[in-house]
Amino acid sequence: MFKEDLICKVCERNKQVKKEDVRSVIDATIDTIKEAMVSKEQILLKGLFSLNSYKTKARTGYNFKTKEKVLIPERKNYSIRISRNLKQQMND
Repeated sequence: MFKEDLICKVCERNKQVKKEDVRSVIDATIDTIKEAMVSKEQILLKGLFSLNSYKTKARTGYNFKTKEKVLIPERKNYSIRISRNLKQQMND
């Protein structure tokens, strides 16, 4: 589902809300989530998912083409964990 599809679905469920209003709310929500990710906060949307940040350590990799060792620097990643209830609904 794309963002525009989400906006249309919300508008279908709430006929009294304008599409522009829904778009601005969804854009603000996405911007807030992005800001939280940049500041390394945990994001928890109860009943949906949680996002957690973690660091991968620097390590040595291998370039198969040139056969030389390459240093892979430390970096930050996020892991997503789907809520238990949502997993059950998806598997039913």
